[in-house]
Amino acid sequence: MKTLLSISFFLLCFADLQAQFTKTVSLKPIQIQGEVIFGAKYRYGLRMLRDAYSLEVPLSSLENKEIERQYEGFKRIDKAVKWVNFIPLFYFVYQISNNTGSGRRGFVNPNEFWAVWGGSILASWGLKIAGRVKLKKAIDTYNDVIFMPEVGQVNYRIDTPNLMSYGLKAVYRF
Repeated sequence: MKTLLSISFFLLCFADLQAQFTKTVSLKPIQIQGEVIFGAKYRYGLRMLRDAYSLEVPLSSLENKEIERQYEGFKRIDKAVKWVNFIPLFYFVYQISNNTGSGRRGFVNPNEFWAVWGGSILASWGLKIAGRVKLKKAIDTYNDVIFMPEVGQVNYRIDTPNLMSYGLKAVYRF
């Protein structure tokens, strides 16, 4: 038993253990098909994505502040669009539950309702356009960053003089 423990301890101390390793994945460009403003389709490499929220992983993989800021702006605006679309419903329920100027309970003035409904549609379109512009800026910045050629590095490494080994390392990425 002592021999087994000593052999396992020896192997554990001097073995080259690799618990984790990282896999490098090359980033692919994002392509926009169709009109950006009125519902574009997005491709990541050769894959068609369902919606703009599927772009979150590739856009955040670069950890670029500008890309993340533009994409977060798109998500905030898209959330605001969803709330603006509920304004006519809120107005309708409010008018039904309260007495209006006509004195009849549950009366909704059609002119006011259509004005609120039309205004919410215009506001929703305007917000959607602003959100899509932010998303397009994030995608353009992403594509510019991944296609930007990297400058080569030269690293000099000099070990301790007792070992008398000198090293030169050159790294070039395209």
